[in-house]
Amino acid sequence: RTTVQSWIEASPLDAAYKTRLIKELTDNPDIAQKLNDAFEKTTDDIPLIIWNEYKDAPVVLFAKSAFKPQEPGEPGSILAYVRAYHLGDDFLCSDCYGQLSCSSCAVEVLQGTLENPEPREEEYDMLDIDEEKPATTFTRLGCQSVVGTEPLLIKIRKPVFKV
Repeated sequence: RTTVQSWIEASPLDAAYKTRLIKELTDNPDIAQKLNDAFEKTTDDIPLIIWNEYKDAPVVLFAKSAFKPQEPGEPGSILAYVRAYHLGDDFLCSDCYGQLSCSSCAVEVLQGTLENPEPREEEYDMLDIDEEKPATTFTRLGCQSVVGTEPLLIKIRKPVFKV
């Protein structure tokens, strides 16, 4: 049986973020219980645990397998769920409104499997254009990353400014 805490601890998230995320969950027992229910499959909620480096804080969203927001981006994408929760560009930017013509909604999917685990060629092309946030092995565009049936641990990175 995988617990939320062991799942987070096994992730490639930075150690300091892991500690803060686990503390945040401990301090919010209602969210922790809802996450545990999702991990135990007693609910159809799919957790999206997002660490936002801009805000320096985690946000927990719950996707519903019966509801896939249609836009922006691909139906059921990370960006579509973020917008369905009324989180704007100050949380996850999307300069092209999910039209696959920029890379501003790039995220790192650190844990869990997307419904579409491999990017299409067009997505690879967009991931290569951002010199301030170079792609890693975890990088996907939020508008193209379709939430599947597994919990996801996602990081929204700050740009890496070169001096």
